[in-house]
Amino acid sequence: MRNISVLIIFLMLVFFISCGENAVGILQDRDDDDTEIANESEWSALATGGMHTCGIKSGELYCWGNNYFGQLGNGTFNNLEKPTKITEYNDWTKVSVGFHHSCAIRNGELYCWGNLLFAYLVEEYPDELLSPSQVGIDNDWEEISSGETFICGIRSGELYCWGRNSYGQLGDGTTESRDTPVRIGNKNDWEKISGGSRYTCGIRNSRIQCWGGDYSDTGAETTDIGWKNVSTDYYKKACGVKNGKIFCWELGMEKITPVEISEFSDWKSESLDNTCAIRNGELYCWGTNYFGQIGDGTQVDRENPVKIGESDKWSTVSRGGYHSCGVNDGKFFCWGLNSQAQLGLGKSSYVYEPEKIGELKNWENISAGYEHTCGIESGKLYCTGRNGHGQLGNGSNISQSSFVSVDNDPGWTEISCGDSFTCGIKNNELYCWGENTTGSLGNDSMADSNTPQQIGIDKKWETISSSCYQTCGISYDELYCWGAQVYSPVLFSQEDNWASVSTGGYISCGIKNGGLFCWGYNENHEINDIDEEEINSPFQIGEFSDWEKISSGRQHRCAIRNGELFCWGQNGYGVLGMDVNSPVVEKPSKVGEKSNWSEISSGSYHTCGIASGELYCWGAIDFSELFNPGSDGATHEPQRFDGTNWQKVAAGEAHTCGIRNGDLYCWGSNNAGQLGNGKAWELSPVEVKFQ
Repeated sequence: MRNISVLIIFLMLVFFISCGENAVGILQDRDDDDTEIANESEWSALATGGMHTCGIKSGELYCWGNNYFGQLGNGTFNNLEKPTKITEYNDWTKVSVGFHHSCAIRNGELYCWGNLLFAYLVEEYPDELLSPSQVGIDNDWEEISSGETFICGIRSGELYCWGRNSYGQLGDGTTESRDTPVRIGNKNDWEKISGGSRYTCGIRNSRIQCWGGDYSDTGAETTDIGWKNVSTDYYKKACGVKNGKIFCWELGMEKITPVEISEFSDWKSESLDNTCAIRNGELYCWGTNYFGQIGDGTQVDRENPVKIGESDKWSTVSRGGYHSCGVNDGKFFCWGLNSQAQLGLGKSSYVYEPEKIGELKNWENISAGYEHTCGIESGKLYCTGRNGHGQLGNGSNISQSSFVSVDNDPGWTEISCGDSFTCGIKNNELYCWGENTTGSLGNDSMADSNTPQQIGIDKKWETISSSCYQTCGISYDELYCWGAQVYSPVLFSQEDNWASVSTGGYISCGIKNGGLFCWGYNENHEINDIDEEEINSPFQIGEFSDWEKISSGRQHRCAIRNGELFCWGQNGYGVLGMDVNSPVVEKPSKVGEKSNWSEISSGSYHTCGIASGELYCWGAIDFSELFNPGSDGATHEPQRFDGTNWQKVAAGEAHTCGIRNGDLYCWGSNNAGQLGNGKAWELSPVEVKFQ
């Protein structure tokens, strides 16, 4: 099931950070590890990565969070929800974590573990190191910094880097990845080093130098001296401390142009980490705040430092890509995203089996988008999850981890979530909201909207279906579509009698007079045998005229006729529910022997359906705790969940929601709050309890 987890994590990272780098030739990291430790001990170092955390307390090394690549170093691939001690050594002094790897120093020796794709530690070793392994035999390492997919370190004043180098982030004048530490330049007076995603910055002779990304081969250097610390983030910003003041600048520009971001001049230079710092025991953070990683109780980005809480006893802080941790009065606190238990709170926001959401008892309809969810309860509309484009429709662009009311009008009957927009029907009127760059809202504009906008005022809408960028709906039995550079509803078929429609990533389908029709991408002959790359008008699939339900996923489709389930399309991760050798099934093929299917929902990489009130799912969903996956980590045949009386199911990108006895249940990925259970993140520092 491990390769399913990484698929979900990969999709999330692609959405959050458009850095475009895959892990190659380096130990990468993540977050995961948990153990019991005493409160009174001193934390001397913290390191927060993409989805895992490590720290040093009384010389002992602890890690927790995501462990898909073994980046926690505890000898397993199991995630850890609390800090867990790694090795029996008690003389660790430095630790640094990337996205899928971790590194630490003890007695001047450098150790790394996690995702390792270049052979530089030992002659023979597994691709993923599950416990700390020494890098070389040198014992004079002084500093270590783990970038997203590379590592840089200082020993005896000399700078060494290795790993991914697509953007020149190693600083050796090439874009060739390195599988062993390579000395950078010939200087031996390096003082500090900080690696981000595509960029690296360091200090020598009290001057800051930055390279990689959009810089030329020579990079850029500050003209003044006196710099004491530098820190790069996972985006395109770096900050440094000089004369007790903090300055920040955008990376990749021709010159480094530091801009002072605070009036204070007594910042603790060694406390700067990414965009958090400590002065006089007070903690300040700034920058992106999508998951509350600033810790000020909001999700509002901050250009300048804001004070976190009222305490003046902060001693250490570390800020990763999506979460932060710090030590306050000897106690350990974390905040921000908790999708992989990286906060160490003893819980993860990922849910492995259906979890009842809230106390409302009359849910009627549900739709799962890319990273948001909307549902109708007693005719009222509620949404949760990612909201960067206003796709929740509640008048803001702030993501929510619990369902929020969109409209108190009890007339909602249909709802459909696209990737980052939503459409619904209220009192037979059509409304859309969210992202609109390709005309997804159908309101003849390209402007986003965070409130519902009425579409097609003179029509009586019956049903609606939204996918990546396109929407189709039926009004007076006629089929209309828009999006994908079409900015208002266009009559898609001159014929009427359309009963249902389902839009997918590449192919959309509908049912008319009981016949099944599809259109869209046809390279794999999933619509017809004609050698045409695109089919731009409805084409009938087969000759049957008793089709009842249709659901189009990102790359596959499933439909019901006479209670029997049929699926076809691309079969990655077993989404078709049949164990076939071919990667593509061109024609609708029967799934199993059941003849009582009533509901079907095709997600991006998994499928769910209901037969006689029983819920079944299959494909790329992490059911490892419930079912036995195949060799690829997926379930290739329908797997039954507990319970009966399931009424509705909606499969999204990496999460699923269903309605049972009027109650709403959700499970799967919760990185954007799309499950609505309020557990996706913490907006303010929460103490990590150690037993």
